[in-house]
Amino acid sequence: MFSSSILDTLIALVFVYFMFSTLVSCTIEYYAQKTKRRAIALKEALNKILNDHINLNFASLLYAHPLVKEFREKENKLPSYLDGNTFAKALIDIIAKQSPETQDLLKDFRSGVNTLKEGDVKTLLNAFGVSCDTIDDLEKQIQTWYDGYMDRVTGWYKKGMRTPLLIGATIYVIIFNINFIDIAKYLYVNESVRNAIVSDAITATQKDTIKFSPANIDSLQKKLTNDYILPIGWNLAEEKEIGNGGLKQFVDNIKNEMNQKGVGHVFWGWAISAFIMSFGAPFWFDVLKKLVNMRGSGLKTLIEDKTK
Repeated sequence: MFSSSILDTLIALVFVYFMFSTLVSCTIEYYAQKTKRRAIALKEALNKILNDHINLNFASLLYAHPLVKEFREKENKLPSYLDGNTFAKALIDIIAKQSPETQDLLKDFRSGVNTLKEGDVKTLLNAFGVSCDTIDDLEKQIQTWYDGYMDRVTGWYKKGMRTPLLIGATIYVIIFNINFIDIAKYLYVNESVRNAIVSDAITATQKDTIKFSPANIDSLQKKLTNDYILPIGWNLAEEKEIGNGGLKQFVDNIKNEMNQKGVGHVFWGWAISAFIMSFGAPFWFDVLKKLVNMRGSGLKTLIEDKTK
């Protein structure tokens, strides 16, 4: 069983790296918004299932549907999100319009499916309409399938973002000299700082979720450097602009750091930090909650033993 100091050090470490990861996640999310990665990923996912080369490009028809157009921020921008209910209603309407005659919406949908040539899209649509007695049943069935598919798409998207997260984490680690070895030693030795961070961590985990928006990055950085006074950053003799010798000074600081602590110490400290931060803030928040619960259970057991 971990001693209280070791467990508290782990909690403090995870909370600190959760905040570092938040900085990285906010930066990468901003990058994703600017490059429209989410919108592109959604379009690729819908094209994969609805771009029917045998019949019609139903993905394009879906994006042109009035219900889906409401999700566009601007006329020339693709939506980055589409909920299951809207998808179901729009898809049913598109397929129903393929029917040669107009009856009720459920019959029109089935008739529209029957008019299509055999292919993957027709097979998928047939699976939706077979066991449905009402249009509400059809909408719920399509929505359930879509939500499950979007869960897989989210997994693919997160997997694709691991490389940008790792690159972003590496840049932050080098710029701010975030050395895992130094931070771990500092938190283990400095009980007052460790206790302050653990207290903040316990408060944070009392919420279901915790978010730091890009607008709060500056305050988050100040908390890490000023409130906790962590051993990060560089000891610069004077501030310089990059174009005025700042870059040379930065490189000199890296060389000095390696000369004083050793290349291996700096390299592995940075490498571990970058690897940890690349997992993203949600992952470390989940780990933090488990560790805090473990600590709470340990304290409860200790109190019960003392009262016996």
